[in-house]
Amino acid sequence: MSPDLILRSIADPRRLRALAAVVLGARSTADIAQATGLSPREAAVAERRLRQAGLVESDGAGLRPAYEKLRAVVADDGTVATEVDVPQPLRPFVRDGRLVSIPAQQAKRRALLEHLTEVSFDADAAYSEREVDDRLRRWCEGSSVDRVSVRRYLVEAEFLVRAGGVYARDRARLPAANAAEQHVAAMGLR
Repeated sequence: MSPDLILRSIADPRRLRALAAVVLGARSTADIAQATGLSPREAAVAERRLRQAGLVESDGAGLRPAYEKLRAVVADDGTVATEVDVPQPLRPFVRDGRLVSIPAQQAKRRALLEHLTEVSFDADAAYSEREVDDRLRRWCEGSSVDRVSVRRYLVEAEFLVRAGGVYARDRARLPAANAAEQHVAAMGLR
């Protein structure tokens, strides 16, 4: 699903009203017609088009918005994730805005981790572990790739640095090291 397809699908006012009705709880074509004032035929056509576009799906209880598909298009920070945004050499590892796998080849792995860092983390910000996990969840949700492993790879490759439970792209953004961290650094173990 692409952002263009979404916009084309809801450009028609009847389809937009039908989608709004489903988001607000309409579970059938009759519910859509009643909630929107559309004729039963107009509601059925709008529902069919929304299904074809992947915006609406049905489960055992009836119609529902296809939130998972929409989340794949829009990132947590509001930027649109498209295949075009992924550099060509990384496309075998990223599909529909999700990590399919982590490259075994070191150069490709570094390139993928660098790409994830660039699109997921601001250079001037610091993040809690939970915030890092939330940003990586978008990439790993629904795939076999573990976000904790990706977080570890980012730290090991030094795309993210960590101190006191805080992560950043730049060490200057981290809080001052405590005594134990200073000792580890002095021993050259960091």
